[in-house]
Amino acid sequence: GPTNPNYATSVNNVGTAFFKMKRFDEAVLRYEEALPIYRKVLGDKHPLTNQCMQDLQLAREGLNNPSNAEINKLVSD
Repeated sequence: GPTNPNYATSVNNVGTAFFKMKRFDEAVLRYEEALPIYRKVLGDKHPLTNQCMQDLQLAREGLNNPSNAEINKLVSD
C-alpha cells in the first residue's frame, strides 16, 4: 500500500521510466508521490530517500532545461 517502501520503489521506477522518455512532468509527479513515503518509512538519510530526492531535482530541471537534466542524470547513474 501507500506506506510500503516497496510501493514507493515501484512508483519511483515509473518516474524513472517517464524521465527516460523525457516526460519530466509525469516523472515529477511520481517522484513527489514516492518521496514522502520514503521519508516517513525510511527517514531522510536513507539511500533510497536520497536517490528519490536527486531524481526529483533532475526531473524538475528537465521541465526547464531538458538537455541539462539528461546530462546530469547520466553523470549521477
